[in-house]
Formats: sequence, C-alpha cells, structure tokens
Amino acid sequence: QYLSTKRASVVVQSSWRGHHLRRLFMIQNKAAISIQRIWRLHQAKLILHACTQASTKIQSVWRAFAQKRAFTRQRSSATLIQALTRGRIARQIGEMDHAATCLQRAWRGHCARARIEKLKKKEKRREAIRRRKVEKETKMAIVIQSRWRCYVLRKAFLSSLRSAIVLQHWSRRIVTVASLERQVKS
Repeated sequence: QYLSTKRASVVVQSSWRGHHLRRLFMIQNKAAISIQRIWRLHQAKLILHACTQASTKIQSVWRAFAQKRAFTRQRSSATLIQALTRGRIARQIGEMDHAATCLQRAWRGHCARARIEKLKKKEKRREAIRRRKVEKETKMAIVIQSRWRCYVLRKAFLSSLRSAIVLQHWSRRIVTVASLERQVKS
C-alpha cells in the first residue's frame, strides 16, 4: 500500500507540475510576444520619425543652398559675361558666348556632383549611426527579456519544489502514522 500511495503521489505531483509549467509557459510566451510586438512598433515609429525629420531637413537645406548658389552663380556669371562681352564684343562675340556657356555648364555640373557626393556621405554616416543605435537597443531588449524569463522560471521552479516537499512531508507522515498504528495493534 505504501508503494501504491507513493506512486499515486508521484503521479499527482508530476501531473500538477506539468499542468502548472505548461500554463506558466503559455502566459510567458504570450507576454513575450506582446512585448516584442510593442517594442517593434515603437522602434518602427522612431525610425520613421527620424527618417521624416532627416528628409525634411535635407530638403530644406538643399533648397536654401540651391537658391543661394543659383543666385550667386547667376550674379557672378552675369558680371563675368558682361565684362568679357564688353571687352571683346567687336572681335569674338560668338566664341565668348559658346565658351561662357561651356564653362557654366561644366562648373554647375561639377558643383552639383560634389554637393550630392557630400550629402550622400553624410547620409551614410547618419544611417550607420542610426543602425548601430537600433542594434544596441535590440540587444538590450533581448537581455532584458532573457533575464525576465529566467527570473520567472526560477520562481516557478522554487514554487513547484516547495509544493513537492510539502506533499512528500505529508505522505511520509501518513505512512509513518499508519506503520505506528500497525505496530500498536500487533
């Protein structure tokens, strides 16, 4: 009878632990998924906000720069063309027009390419910094989640262990009382 009682208590304990751990795992899994979903949404919003601000700033700076550059170029080009044209109007009016147009086109192309290259390099640096920040935050979130799961599982295990000890204590007590009663009767 002792063995059957012991087997029965082991079965009860095993079933209870299994049920309890499955239930706990489902709750933790849902919580982790919820946390991850909220965190990813938050990260996406931050990145979208940063990208929107960056693109707005780039557009604003580019427009101001382009207008200022265009005005400065136009003014200096007009002054240059007027001076050259006045000086050589009688001799080389056709050649000077062509030369000025070629120079302006080449200079504008060169300046535009140089500025675009600078902007591309600047944006690549910003993107690298942004990417490192996102990776760092992701790693921190993973560490937090890992430590939280460890804490919750340790807590559940200790609770199950305490329950098992209590069940063993009572089963031993019952067996001891039963054996003492048999000894008293005999």
